[in-house]
Amino acid sequence: FRLSSSVFDFLCTTSTKGGVMFPFSKKRNLQGMVVIITGASSGIGRSLAKILSYRGCRLALVARRRELLESLNAELGGEHLVLPGDITKREDCERIVYHAFSHFQRLDVLVCNAGYGWAGALEKMQPERIEDIFNTNFFGTLWCVRAVIPLMKTQPEKDGRTGHIVIVSSACARRGVPYMGVYSATKAAQLNLAEALRPELHADGVYVSSVHPLTVDDTEFFEGINNRSSKPGAFVPGKKQSVEEVVRAIVCCLERPRPEVWPKPFSRFSLICSVIFRRLTDWVLIHFHCRRFRRDNEMRHQSSGNPMPGVAAQE
Repeated sequence: FRLSSSVFDFLCTTSTKGGVMFPFSKKRNLQGMVVIITGASSGIGRSLAKILSYRGCRLALVARRRELLESLNAELGGEHLVLPGDITKREDCERIVYHAFSHFQRLDVLVCNAGYGWAGALEKMQPERIEDIFNTNFFGTLWCVRAVIPLMKTQPEKDGRTGHIVIVSSACARRGVPYMGVYSATKAAQLNLAEALRPELHADGVYVSSVHPLTVDDTEFFEGINNRSSKPGAFVPGKKQSVEEVVRAIVCCLERPRPEVWPKPFSRFSLICSVIFRRLTDWVLIHFHCRRFRRDNEMRHQSSGNPMPGVAAQE
C-alpha cells in the first residue's frame, strides 16, 4: 500500500514548465529559498525553521509572540526576518506577505502552520471561541494564501516552480473526531482549499500541498488539553508522532512537491478503511473515544465541582 501510494503521489506531482504536465522528479535545491513560516514560535513551525535555516533557506518567521521569534532568530544566527502579527486579521496577513516580499524580492514557499486545537461539546462552546478557531485555523490560512498568490504568479521560475504553498492541516480533515468537531471542520476547510487551488494554480507554476499529521508530541498544541485532563492525551485518540517526524516529511515535500503529505503512512490507510466501514468506525468512536471523554469529564466534575466545557491550547 505504501509503495502504490508513493507511486500515485509521484505521478500526481508535476511540473508546468512550458505548460506541459510531466512527472517532477528533479530534487529541488533548498539553498537560498525564501520561506514564510506562520506559527514559527513553537512546535512544528519552530522545528521546521531550524532545519530550513540549517539547509540554507532565508526565512520570514511569523507568530504573535515577538519575544519568542526574536529568541529563535538569535538562535539561528540573527539572519532571518522577524514578522510578529495576528493572522486572524486580514490586514496583518497582507502586511506580513508584502513585507517579506519587499525584503527578499521573492517568495518561494509559504508554510501555513499557525493554529490551535480545542476539545469539548459543541453546544457548550462559546460562539466567540468558535469564531476565533475558524479565524485562526482557516481564515488565517486563507488570507495569507490569497495575499501570496499574485506575487508567486508573477515571479520567475525556480527549479520548475514559481512558488509552493504548504498548508499544515490534520488527519482530522479526512475524518472528524468526536468532541473536536469544530477543530476538525477547520482542518477540512484547509484541505478543500488546497485541493481546489492545486489544479487552479497549476498553469501558473504554483504548487499546493497539504500536510496531515496525527497528534504531535512535544508541542504546545494540545498541552492545555493534556494538563487539564485526568489522563494525558485523553481527548486526542491515536498514537502520537514526534515533531521531527512531521518536519522531515514537510522538508521532503519542499524538495519534491506532492499533493498530500502523511507523516504516518498507515494513518491514510486507516482513514480509507473508515470511509469503507463507516458504521464500524462510528461504533469504535462511540464505545471508546466518546465514553473515555465523558468518563474523564465526570471525574473532573467530582474532583473540582465543575465539568469542563472545553479546553484549548494556542500554538
